[in-house]
Amino acid sequence: DGNQSFEALRDASFSDQKEYIAKESHKLKGSASNFGFARVADLLGRIEDDISALNQDEFEYSLKVAIEGFSEGIEVILSKYPALNN
Repeated sequence: DGNQSFEALRDASFSDQKEYIAKESHKLKGSASNFGFARVADLLGRIEDDISALNQDEFEYSLKVAIEGFSEGIEVILSKYPALNN
């Protein structure tokens, strides 16, 4: 579900959907925090809290780094718990 949520954020129009981006970032932040992905949660929190002050490049960079951190975290979890690969 996280991958789909990140894809939705990536596809959102930064200039027209800032409220949506902030809400989705908030949801993902909670999920990331629950899984122990602190850096991802921090980046999503920055997007959520600072959406009105961020420019598009800052948003895209923060989102890119959050996606990378999420993917790395998932890889670690799947390596520890191979049964989840099904």
